[in-house]
Amino acid sequence: MRFTFYGPDFLLQLLLDHNAGDTISRPASIQITDNSGTYVPDSVGVRLKGNSSFDFYPTDKKPLKLDFNEFISGHVYHGLKKLNLANCWSDPTFLREKVFFEICRSEGVLAPRMSFANVYLNDVHWGLYGAIEQVDKTLLDRWLGDNAGNLFKAGDNYTPDGGGLGLEADLKHYGPAAEDYAGRNELKTNEARNDWSDLIGYRQEVRSVRYGRSPSPLRGGEAVGVEVHTFATRPRQAWAITHDHFQQLRSQFPLHTAQQRGRNTGFLLWQGRLRVHSGGASDRAGS
Repeated sequence: MRFTFYGPDFLLQLLLDHNAGDTISRPASIQITDNSGTYVPDSVGVRLKGNSSFDFYPTDKKPLKLDFNEFISGHVYHGLKKLNLANCWSDPTFLREKVFFEICRSEGVLAPRMSFANVYLNDVHWGLYGAIEQVDKTLLDRWLGDNAGNLFKAGDNYTPDGGGLGLEADLKHYGPAAEDYAGRNELKTNEARNDWSDLIGYRQEVRSVRYGRSPSPLRGGEAVGVEVHTFATRPRQAWAITHDHFQQLRSQFPLHTAQQRGRNTGFLLWQGRLRVHSGGASDRAGS
């Protein structure tokens, strides 16, 4: 991937945007060469992304998010509107995330596809990145054949000191009011409709399962306890994810609610670089 930005101070501008909390994209021309040929989409939106992978990575090789549809409607790359370029922070092998996603999908747990890319910024080799598809409506439509459901992301309670913003994106039930969950989760689809009833009902079902009650079906679909079991046992047991570690990484588990394939609710796994590791502090720090 070769990026050509329209100014010599592109990196400074991207850094300023990110540090200001902006999610705006800057235009760039890109030349992408893969096994199927060379693609030259113009005016692709590019911005910096990441929390720990941004703050704790010691060089300018920060993670990037590409939006092929940002400035020119209809632009896609192999059907994708967005693509994430991960710097694989804390993973010297560059393989943990890809292997984790592959195993998850083989077990029937939704996870994005991942490949690798050598990235050049204004003709300077920036390094090897993990290319990961975006968890969005395009992914839902491809995997489920339906993107009409609600896609929730855990709220951003991250701060560089690890303290967070005070609201944990847990699975507790806080009552029937949507405003009690808005700080803990973000609705990424169907924002205008703003219907949180599926998420609230899901949390209530999780509470029932936790306290040993028989789970009831949501809207006639499969009992939510099966989805919790699928998420909790298969990936976590296979990769030895402890409860504490899961709590630290809660923002990496989006939740989709839709009645598809006999089930209403399911987790989509996202970011697997911290899944296969010894659990030592130095490993988490990226040594």
